[in-house]
Amino acid sequence: MGAPCFLELRERNAEVALWDMRDLQRVFERIIQPFLRNVEFDSGSIPHRWWPRGKGHLVALDPSRSFGQPIVFRDGVPTQTLARSVKANGSLQEVARWFEISESSVREAVEFEQQLAA
Repeated sequence: MGAPCFLELRERNAEVALWDMRDLQRVFERIIQPFLRNVEFDSGSIPHRWWPRGKGHLVALDPSRSFGQPIVFRDGVPTQTLARSVKANGSLQEVARWFEISESSVREAVEFEQQLAA
C-alpha cells in the first residue's frame, strides 16, 4: 500500500475539496490541513520531510536521513537513541556531552519519544 495522493479541486461554489486519490474518498480539509502545514515539499510538490511537532521544533522525519526514523534534524541523531540513553543514564547533560550536541536537542528528543509513547 503506497502513500496517499491528494488532489485539490475547486467546486462550483468556489470551495476547495481535497480528495484521497488512492481510496477515491473525499478528505475533510479541516482535519488534514494541520498535518500538511508541518510537511516540507520539494520543488516538484513531492513531500520530503515531516516535522511531527511543528517546524518550530527540532524533530523531523526525512526518508533521506536515518532511513526516515525520527531524528533531531540539525544533529542527525535518532530521537529513540537519545531518549534511551537518558533513560539508562538519567542525565540530559551527560547524554548531550556523549553525543556532542546541545541539551535542548536531547530534551526535545526525550519529549518527542514520551509523546509518541503516550
